[in-house]
Order: sequence, then C-alpha cells, then structure tokens
Amino acid sequence: LEAVYRDTPVALALFDRAGRFQRINAAMAAINGLPPDAHLGRRMPEVVPDTGPAVEAIVRRVLATGAPVT
Repeated sequence: LEAVYRDTPVALALFDRAGRFQRINAAMAAINGLPPDAHLGRRMPEVVPDTGPAVEAIVRRVLATGAPVT
C-alpha cells in the first residue's frame, strides 16, 4: 500500500467517516496545491474551499452506499 500511494501518478485520498483526510498521495496534493501533510486531519472545504461541497457530497454518498467512485 505504501508503494501505491508513493508511486502512482493517479490522485488518491482516503477519508474517515467525518470526511477528514487520513491519507493522500503526492498526485492529489499537487492538484489541491498543498503538501500531503497539510491535508491530514482536515476536511476538503478546509483544504480547497471551492470544491469542498461537491467532494463532501461524494464522500457522503460513498459512506452511505459503499459504492466506489472512480
């Protein structure tokens, strides 16, 4: 798992049930414009306010249904 997060060029993030970043890779951090550590423990609206509401809706849907988002 460490190698996947470290080496993949695809944006990856893991959220907890409250929508806080628990893990993020460099590709996702680059998209958001902050280093990976700046995301941890924070919710999307705190990191990228303009995209926060849309992302939070997706996270809520995944938690409610268990269906993945690709």
